[in-house]
Amino acid sequence: MRSNPSEEKAHATPPRGAARPGQRTHILTIALEDYFHVNAFHKLIQEGQWYRFESRLERNTLRALALLDRHGIRATFFVSGWVAKTAPEIVREVVGRGYEVACCGYYHRSIHQMTPAEFVEDLRRAREALERAAGVPVVGHRVAHGRVDPSDLWVLDALTREGFAYDSSLMPLFGAFRKEPWRRFVHRHRSEGGEIWEFPISTIRLLGFDLPIGGGNYLRQFPPLLMRRAVASWDRRFEAPFVMYFHVWELDPSQPRITAAPLLTRIRHYRNLERYEAILSDYFARYHFIGIGEYLGLGGTRGSALPPPLPSMRNGTPQHVERISRPGLEGRPGVTVVVPCYNEEKGLTYLANTLTRLEEELRGTYALHFVFVDDGSSDGTGAALERLFGGRPNHTILTHPANEGVAAAILTG
Repeated sequence: MRSNPSEEKAHATPPRGAARPGQRTHILTIALEDYFHVNAFHKLIQEGQWYRFESRLERNTLRALALLDRHGIRATFFVSGWVAKTAPEIVREVVGRGYEVACCGYYHRSIHQMTPAEFVEDLRRAREALERAAGVPVVGHRVAHGRVDPSDLWVLDALTREGFAYDSSLMPLFGAFRKEPWRRFVHRHRSEGGEIWEFPISTIRLLGFDLPIGGGNYLRQFPPLLMRRAVASWDRRFEAPFVMYFHVWELDPSQPRITAAPLLTRIRHYRNLERYEAILSDYFARYHFIGIGEYLGLGGTRGSALPPPLPSMRNGTPQHVERISRPGLEGRPGVTVVVPCYNEEKGLTYLANTLTRLEEELRGTYALHFVFVDDGSSDGTGAALERLFGGRPNHTILTHPANEGVAAAILTG
């Protein structure tokens, strides 16, 4: 059972936080995800391969927090269960700084990749991981990829049954919600199980079609002047708050490039990254933003004592695993792995993470030793090898003064 427009008009404005004098209060949400999580790269990078890539999540999250602090604004951070489990200290940092965290599923999956039952299972798993990492209740949700269309409103019904207070997954595009135009704005969705607040990503109506202006890729791709005018028009015309979002990886113009992706995908992902912080700063200087929980008056984000730390795979550098001698392993056959390297600086973090996982899986069977041969590299390969592998007891780094080829490097090793 859904709301009708007349009912919504009476309930469309929830309690608000305080804005600065002369400014309206709008909504800002931030997707706390890494560059390789995005669905555009999903055909190239599966979830099981994420551990191999250099993580830039911590530095980008800190950069986002610094940006918010400079402008004195607040936000809600949407976090996946996978991030909460593998990098709980980042979640703790966000919560410790007083920001709200909310859920966006366990992996970066579209609702169309799951059945309703699988969606609920994924939702519960993600919420449990996030609440364990954050130490506070999680009451908000957004789909990790894509959006909720008219045929997908069962998602809101499921969230209501699971006790969530709000969602921010609708993005009314073109004529998707033409029969329910009030869904463009903050509203309550009602079902037999109760009700839930919906915070749709903001759109502008042009020639009868709804076009997105609420942030992310749209603010990077469309002409800045056009977007500023569209947002200013919303601020003047509508009582409902403007709902804006961005991803922390969008603040990182020097992130590793996924060169195997199609050209259009690369343009969509990388274009104007170097300008994006300045673009966001312009909006943050013009308008006042807070998070969804604060807007709804749900109280602070601080809760019970934080749980013990969880294992982490962050910083892009594989964490050293202490060797524990166990009876019966002294007789393991020794295996030497020789790795020739020539101008491999940019790919060594990926290699390091892969070899770390390999070593963890085989340590009970083989005594592994890794030999890296810098075959006369002209970039920073040598320094990167020392940073990633130097000082490890079962890792050796050798250097050729000039490039001699793969065969010679293997023989040296």
